[in-house]
Amino acid sequence: MKIAAAILLALLPPFAAAQSINLVNPGFEQKPAAGETIPGWRGHQHAGEPSYEFALDSEVVAKGKASFRMKRLLEQDYGALDQIVPASTLVGKEVEFSALVRTRDVGKRGFVLCVNVIDRTGGVREQFRSKPRTTGTNDEWTRLSVRAKVSSGTRDIEVGFLLIDGGTIWADEATLKVVEPGAPDEEGAKTKVPEKTETDGKPPAPEAAPGDAGKKAEKKPDRKADRKAKEAAKDAAAAEAKK
Repeated sequence: MKIAAAILLALLPPFAAAQSINLVNPGFEQKPAAGETIPGWRGHQHAGEPSYEFALDSEVVAKGKASFRMKRLLEQDYGALDQIVPASTLVGKEVEFSALVRTRDVGKRGFVLCVNVIDRTGGVREQFRSKPRTTGTNDEWTRLSVRAKVSSGTRDIEVGFLLIDGGTIWADEATLKVVEPGAPDEEGAKTKVPEKTETDGKPPAPEAAPGDAGKKAEKKPDRKADRKAKEAAKDAAAAEAKK
C-alpha cells in the first residue's frame, strides 16, 4: 500500500515553490507616525460620516505584539483596509492573499479578504473575494485566503479586508505570494480561483446576503392564456345570442 502511494505521488506533477511578494507591515507591528493609523495600509468606507474604527490591538494578537482591528460603529455599506501592490511583474500569474483572522458578531453579509485588479486608468476592473463569507463570532485565529488571476492590462493589485456588515474583525500575519494554478492553499487543499466581480471601474457593491437571492420573484401573469379565455367567453356569448 505504501509503495503504491509513493508511486502515485511520484507521478503527480510537482508544484513550484510559491514566490513571496513583499507587503508593507504585514504583521501590523509598525507603530504609526503622526497622522497615520495603520502604517502601510489605507482604511476607508463606502461614503458618509466616519463609521468604522481602524486600530492596532495589542491585546488580541496572533503573533508579535499587535494585530489590526476594524469595528463598524454606524450603519454603513462597507468598510475596508487595503494596500496597493505594483503588478508589472505579476501579469499572467495567479496570486494568493492570506491572513489570520478573528471575528465578533459579524452580520450575515459577512467579512471577506479581497483582491482588486486595477487597470491602467486606476479603476477597479475585477474583484476577487474569499469564499464562503465569514459571519458570527470566531474566537480562534483562522487563516483565510483568496486567489486571483492577474490579467493583461493590470497596473496594480489591491489586497485587503472588507467588512460588509456590522461587527468587529481582527487580522494578523498577512501574506501575498505567486502560486501555481491548482497548487494547495494555506490549509493544504487545492483551491480554485473564486468567481470574480466585474466592476467597470466603480467601487464594488456588497454582495447580497445568503437568502436574498433565494427570494421568489412574483409570478408574471400569463397574457396568452388570458387572451384565449377572453376569446372563448366572447364566442360562447355570440353562440348564446343566436339561439
